[in-house]
Amino acid sequence: EYHDGILLFNLMEDKIWSEAAKDSVGLEKFYQEHKDQYKWGERVRAFVFTSVNKSDIDEAYKLAQDCFSDKVKWPDILNKVCKDSAKTCINVTDTLFEKGDNTILDSIGWNPGVSNIILKDGKFGFFIKKGISAPQQKSLSEVKGICIADYQAYLEKEYLAQLHKSYKITIHEKVLNSI
Repeated sequence: EYHDGILLFNLMEDKIWSEAAKDSVGLEKFYQEHKDQYKWGERVRAFVFTSVNKSDIDEAYKLAQDCFSDKVKWPDILNKVCKDSAKTCINVTDTLFEKGDNTILDSIGWNPGVSNIILKDGKFGFFIKKGISAPQQKSLSEVKGICIADYQAYLEKEYLAQLHKSYKITIHEKVLNSI
C-alpha cells in the first residue's frame, strides 16, 4: 500500500499538480473559459485611520470631512497630525473592502461618508468611506492561486476520464468475494 501510494503521489505530481503550476498558457486558457467564476462582489473604498493615541485620532477626525470631499488628501492629514516625521502616530490604509472583509465596517454600514470614532482592542479609529464600486472581473493575477487549484481539479478530472477511456475496468467477482 505504501509503495502504491508513493507511485500514485508521483503520478499526480507529474501529470497534474506541477503541470498546472508550469502550464501558463493552459492556465490562461482555463481562466478565460471560466472567468465568470472569478468576480469581485460590491466593494467599498475606505481609508482606515487608527492610533493608540486618542488625541491624534481626534485631530485627524477634524480633517476627515475635508478628506472625504477631496479638499485634503490623507497623507496631508498624516503630516499635520504627526509632527515628528521620524515616527508615525497614525496608521492609515487605503483599501477596497468586500462584505465580510471587515466586521466593524460591515456593522457601521457602507454608506459613503465619515464614520464615528471607534474604540477596538485598545486602538481608536475611524473610516472614510469614499464610495461603492460595482461587481467586476478579477484579473488572473488576483486569483492565480485559486485558479491553479481549479485548473488542477480540471486536469485531474480530464486525466481520470482519459484513463477510463483507455483501460477497461474488470471486477473479478470470485476474487472480490474471497476478500
